[in-house]
Amino acid sequence: MKKDTIIYWVRSSGGGKPDDLVPMYFKGRLMRDTDEGRHGDIQARPVRLGKGPYVATYGGDDFVDREGRHIMTQHKRSR
Repeated sequence: MKKDTIIYWVRSSGGGKPDDLVPMYFKGRLMRDTDEGRHGDIQARPVRLGKGPYVATYGGDDFVDREGRHIMTQHKRSR
Protein backbone atom coordinates (compact mmCIF):
# COMPACT_ATOMS: atom_id res chain seq x y z
CA MET A 1 0.00 0.00 0.00
CA LYS A 2 1.26 3.44 -0.89
CA LYS A 3 2.21 5.89 1.86
CA ASP A 4 -0.47 8.53 2.63
CA THR A 5 -3.26 6.37 1.17
CA ILE A 6 -6.41 7.09 3.15
CA ILE A 7 -7.70 4.11 5.12
CA TYR A 8 -10.46 3.98 7.71
CA TRP A 9 -10.03 3.03 11.36
CA VAL A 10 -13.11 1.27 12.74
CA ARG A 11 -13.44 3.10 16.06
CA SER A 12 -16.60 1.21 17.02
CA SER A 13 -19.16 -1.14 15.52
CA GLY A 14 -22.12 -3.18 16.61
CA GLY A 15 -24.83 -2.27 19.07
CA GLY A 16 -27.25 -1.61 16.21
CA LYS A 17 -25.31 1.51 15.18
CA PRO A 18 -23.41 1.98 11.95
CA ASP A 19 -19.64 1.69 12.14
CA ASP A 20 -17.83 4.78 13.37
CA LEU A 21 -15.03 5.18 10.80
CA VAL A 22 -12.12 7.61 11.19
CA PRO A 23 -10.14 8.51 8.04
CA MET A 24 -6.41 7.98 8.58
CA TYR A 25 -3.28 8.33 6.47
CA PHE A 26 -1.45 5.03 6.06
CA LYS A 27 2.17 5.64 7.07
CA GLY A 28 3.64 2.15 7.02
CA ARG A 29 3.68 -1.26 8.67
CA LEU A 30 5.90 -2.68 11.36
CA MET A 31 8.40 -5.03 9.77
CA ARG A 32 9.10 -6.85 13.05
CA ASP A 33 7.71 -7.13 16.57
CA THR A 34 8.61 -4.06 18.66
CA ASP A 35 7.45 -2.32 21.83
CA GLU A 36 4.96 -0.44 19.62
CA GLY A 37 3.26 -3.51 18.20
CA ARG A 38 3.48 -6.73 16.26
CA HIS A 39 4.87 -7.45 12.83
CA GLY A 40 2.36 -6.20 10.24
CA ASP A 41 0.60 -3.66 12.49
CA ILE A 42 -0.27 -0.39 10.77
CA GLN A 43 1.29 2.99 11.54
CA ALA A 44 -1.23 5.74 10.84
CA ARG A 45 -2.07 9.41 11.31
CA PRO A 46 -5.58 10.93 11.51
CA VAL A 47 -6.43 12.94 8.38
CA ARG A 48 -7.71 15.78 10.59
CA LEU A 49 -4.10 16.38 11.75
CA GLY A 50 -2.87 16.83 8.18
CA LYS A 51 0.08 15.09 6.58
CA GLY A 52 3.09 14.38 8.74
CA PRO A 53 4.69 11.47 10.59
CA TYR A 54 2.65 8.63 12.05
CA VAL A 55 1.18 9.22 15.49
CA ALA A 56 0.28 5.69 16.57
CA THR A 57 0.44 2.01 15.68
CA TYR A 58 -2.81 0.06 15.37
CA GLY A 59 -3.77 -3.55 14.79
CA GLY A 60 -4.56 -4.05 11.12
CA ASP A 61 -7.84 -5.80 11.87
CA ASP A 62 -9.12 -2.38 12.95
CA PHE A 63 -8.86 -0.91 9.43
CA VAL A 64 -10.96 -1.08 6.29
CA ASP A 65 -10.45 0.39 2.83
CA ARG A 66 -12.82 2.70 0.95
CA GLU A 67 -15.05 -0.26 0.03
CA GLY A 68 -15.27 -1.46 3.63
CA ARG A 69 -12.96 -4.47 3.17
CA HIS A 70 -10.63 -5.28 6.03
CA ILE A 71 -6.95 -4.58 5.38
CA MET A 72 -4.86 -7.68 5.95
CA THR A 73 -1.88 -7.21 8.24
CA GLN A 74 -0.47 -10.67 8.64
CA HIS A 75 2.48 -11.42 6.38
CA LYS A 76 3.75 -14.95 5.99
CA ARG A 77 7.33 -15.22 7.09
CA SER A 78 9.60 -18.08 6.29
CA ARG A 79 11.49 -19.54 9.22
